[in-house]
Amino acid sequence: MRKFLLSVFLLLIVSVAFAHGEIEETEAVSSLTVAATAFTVLILLVFIAYHGKAHIEGNKKTTLYVLIVIVTLSTTAYIAGGTVLHNIESVTDGPVHWHADLEIWGCGEKLDMMDPEGLENRVGTSVFHEHGDDRIHVEGTPKTLEEVSLHEFFEVIGGELEENILAVPTNDEREQFINGAACDSGEIGFLQVFVYKTDGDKYYQEKLTNFEDYVLSPYSNVPPGDCIIIEFGEEKEKTDHLCTTYRVAAENGKIVEG
Repeated sequence: MRKFLLSVFLLLIVSVAFAHGEIEETEAVSSLTVAATAFTVLILLVFIAYHGKAHIEGNKKTTLYVLIVIVTLSTTAYIAGGTVLHNIESVTDGPVHWHADLEIWGCGEKLDMMDPEGLENRVGTSVFHEHGDDRIHVEGTPKTLEEVSLHEFFEVIGGELEENILAVPTNDEREQFINGAACDSGEIGFLQVFVYKTDGDKYYQEKLTNFEDYVLSPYSNVPPGDCIIIEFGEEKEKTDHLCTTYRVAAENGKIVEG
């Protein structure tokens, strides 16, 4: 009986763990609540079946075991079904793992985004976050592409990115830049976003216009994943900055400027 109860417990925990890896925190918490409730009911049923076996008639004992099976299977089906439904509703038709490198420059200074704290080791949500590694991570099943836009990325990390405003949370303070404001040098600054992309073994850059709505390219490795450069400074058509991953790949001959 103990082995049976342990098997049931492991089955429920594995189901919840799988769900937590595929869906957002609120839905994973719901699955965990269902699993915990089911396990409590199972403990009660097993206790009754085991300790009351001398006083329970055969039909009633059979009913108890049937209830145990029903609770176990229905809970597993609920958790698994929720995960499948979430994947179907996702704009990506299932879980993805995308990356893009990101550099932020304000008035000529490279900004270091806030470092993650705690066991989760991330800033943002389970689906959209960064790990203090200058890299944007999309991991899971986004329902819409708007949920993984540049604007949304800054929202989930506690910053802001609008047409005329950039706010970046750092370990020391929240740096903010507004179009038309002057840097310490006296130079008037403008918010601009550039992205490096690949086309085969060639890479190129483009200046984004509606950069708030930009969604990173669907690649796990960088390159071919994007190198995104956000700058507040002198208005320009091209940036001289380049992510380390792109520079190393170019130095090693894996990609060439096209």
